[in-house]
Amino acid sequence: MIFEITVDIAFGNCDSAQIEFYPDHFAWLDVTFHAFLRSCGLDHRIVTQELGAAGTELIEAGPTFQSPATFGDHLMLRLTVAERRNEAVRLKI
Repeated sequence: MIFEITVDIAFGNCDSAQIEFYPDHFAWLDVTFHAFLRSCGLDHRIVTQELGAAGTELIEAGPTFQSPATFGDHLMLRLTVAERRNEAVRLKI
């Protein structure tokens, strides 16, 4: 299963040279993950309260930045489930 979401680089995501502020990628990864949960009929509340999980904590992140994005660009973020275990899910974005 591949889940995709598009993020538009807004002026507020950029520095004075109109290059995106790279830490925003982590916020976009979080947005992608929660959109993925919603597409599965889940959300943070359901995962923690109804399914009894401790939460949806991020344990590890290792993005690579191949080129800068600039104001007006559209980023396509793709999420796949790389590994599933009882206590954790490894996602690849």
